[in-house]
Amino acid sequence: MSIYSKAYSTAPLDGAVLVPSPHLPSSALAASTSSAVALPVLLAVKPNQLLQLLPQLKELARSPVVLQVSTAATRDHAPVLALRGSGLSLVYSRDGEAAKRNALVAARVAAQGHGVVHFGEFDSAVDFGFDKAATEFVLAKGSKASNGNGASNGNGEVHDETTPAPVATLFSSAFAQQGASSQAYAGAESPKTLLIALGNTSALETALPADFALVSLNLYRPLSPAQIRGLVPAGVETVVVLEQVYKKASKWAPVYLDVVGAFADEDDDARVPTILSATLGNKPSIQAIQGASLVLTCPFHLHELSS
Repeated sequence: MSIYSKAYSTAPLDGAVLVPSPHLPSSALAASTSSAVALPVLLAVKPNQLLQLLPQLKELARSPVVLQVSTAATRDHAPVLALRGSGLSLVYSRDGEAAKRNALVAARVAAQGHGVVHFGEFDSAVDFGFDKAATEFVLAKGSKASNGNGASNGNGEVHDETTPAPVATLFSSAFAQQGASSQAYAGAESPKTLLIALGNTSALETALPADFALVSLNLYRPLSPAQIRGLVPAGVETVVVLEQVYKKASKWAPVYLDVVGAFADEDDDARVPTILSATLGNKPSIQAIQGASLVLTCPFHLHELSS
């Protein structure tokens, strides 16, 4: 297990610290107090080691740390999503190409003093080849987000619910500078069925029926109820939540519960779509989604989408 500081690299670096376990020394979590930008550190963690970090989650959420978690071997996001209430930001990459971009985004946000979990189906190598320009992007000067007044956003910050959380604004800026966004939209402009997915949806993107649309999440935390509702265009009748969670701790999967909870905040007279839950299999099938949408008469269902 290794922590790398300044710029991520598997080559020896000044400031690189080797540690025998996922438990981080306090010195590794100490953010710089003399500058708005801290030197971020990277910790490569296996999914089954995340539980060992539970005593330090509160501290990690307020530290310039990126926890890099490869789920390529199992494709099961359950261990990572168990941290969704920890205050850590959660960034997903579906493959190595996305991971190169998102690793920079995660490091940029971590340098502002916000802990980030970068997870997904990419190689478990510690670095993605940060060059000089990338390092300058990660360590770019900027001011840390102030807390302000309002409600907690789940990332150890306080903000007005009518405006984006400061850490969400940081992500928006960092994604934009890398030519990406916190989610990707594909399909009909006015869909009847919307798929909201956290996982690899490449097999679905080119097979959407005329009245379907797909939102693929790159940033899962922070994600407020208002932001979730904002993902759903007017006129959508059915929302199918797709996620790669195979060993659930409870009956319902995490993202599904978030979507249901977001619409539970709506006014009593607001029109709420039917919300279905589905597991995103290795080879997701749009026919399975269509079949489920046609035969289900209640909003609670779990089925496997794989051929």
